Amino acid sequence: MTSDHIVTFLREEKIRESALATRQFCRVAEKQYFDICKIIAEELIPNYKKKGQIKLKFFDRSSPSDSFARVVFGDPKDGPQRTTTLHVDRLTWHQAAEGDGFSRFVMAHEIGHLILHDFDAKAFSRTDQRVIKEFVKEMGAEWQANIFAGYFLLPDDEIEKILYTTPNDAMDIILEIYKVDERLAKERLAEFRKLNRIYEGEICPGCANFTLKRNGTLLKCSICGPIFGI
Repeated sequence: MTSDHIVTFLREEKIRESALATRQFCRVAEKQYFDICKIIAEELIPNYKKKGQIKLKFFDRSSPSDSFARVVFGDPKDGPQRTTTLHVDRLTWHQAAEGDGFSRFVMAHEIGHLILHDFDAKAFSRTDQRVIKEFVKEMGAEWQANIFAGYFLLPDDEIEKILYTTPNDAMDIILEIYKVDERLAKERLAEFRKLNRIYEGEICPGCANFTLKRNGTLLKCSICGPIFGI
């Protein structure tokens, strides 16, 4: 999670599709919380073959500047025998298994690299990194892996359930049930509200829920359906 690479351009919508497909592949599509380490060890490593054999290796971080985890891809020239290795800090792995939000994000981020990227990624030079980050974030491996992690841990449909049932306590519920860190929860909630144009604080006159969404020049309640002028 410390260096960046130029990779194939991917829009957020495609990354979202990959994250949701991976949830299906890992058999967690309907789960609110899951042991991400168990998923890696029992689902991805034995069953995901597109990047060759996947191995898990542990290390111990020796300084704060060390990465928490990284993926090293095997060369496709090695054929089916190539080995892709997921290197993980031992403490980070244990904390992720215990439900620590930040550590779970680290692991979801690395799953994003495993799914989205490959041996052909090109390391940024100092100049390229600045240019890519300012103008073409969709070609940054780290940005893509971060977006993947957000959708993998906290899909839109789960956010929607919470916002439409307990909008006032959405943040607390997400942190308690889904066990993601606060930064990710805030980002995903803000993104969902913006994209779906949810008006916080606007109570539907019909059902009294905070569920009014824009429908053209009108506001429509996502629960009971009536449309109101604005």
